[in-house]
Amino acid sequence: MCIRDRFGANFGGATTSYWGTNTPCTISAYMLVYIKKPQVATLTAAPPLDTIPDHLRRRYERDEVDRIKKDREQAEAHLYTKVHFIDSHDLAEHPSLFRSKRPRGLTFPSGRGVRALNSALALDSFASVVEDQFNIPREKQFLWCVAGGTEAGDELGMKRLILPGDTVESVAGYDREELCVFVSSLAETGNMVVDHSSNSYD
Repeated sequence: MCIRDRFGANFGGATTSYWGTNTPCTISAYMLVYIKKPQVATLTAAPPLDTIPDHLRRRYERDEVDRIKKDREQAEAHLYTKVHFIDSHDLAEHPSLFRSKRPRGLTFPSGRGVRALNSALALDSFASVVEDQFNIPREKQFLWCVAGGTEAGDELGMKRLILPGDTVESVAGYDREELCVFVSSLAETGNMVVDHSSNSYD
């Protein structure tokens, strides 16, 4: 083995396969370091900011702000519900939306949703996003969600119209972290026919 091959095998580079082609060397190297217990805190502590280059310090500060934000959002997650807005095309493509407040395995565009405070009024929290994403003025918006299933013979279905005074929590339910809301306009609602027995939409 030549020196080039030895360096490639230990520090990356390429090796020649049986067929004569060069393949990247992907072997990882590890170093075992022993540290005295009294020195662990000192050696693993974050270095003083004035000893870090400016570009790394700015990145560290941004990462620290993001970490604090994520920790706060996680701690307050139970106070909010993630709401996904869907339209007639989504219902036609995913019939399971008729009978589930948030079917598993479905993904939704990030821009068509909102993180709403559970105690807030639903229509106040939803209206601006719906107007921006669906171009429907607030006064012409009709928002629906799945309801039912609490009594015998009462099947789940896209049949609850969200009304003024409804809170996000009353619409989503007390144990829900996510919710799908069907968006329709005044014109659509007048011509909307939903057959819950076959999960169809016309």
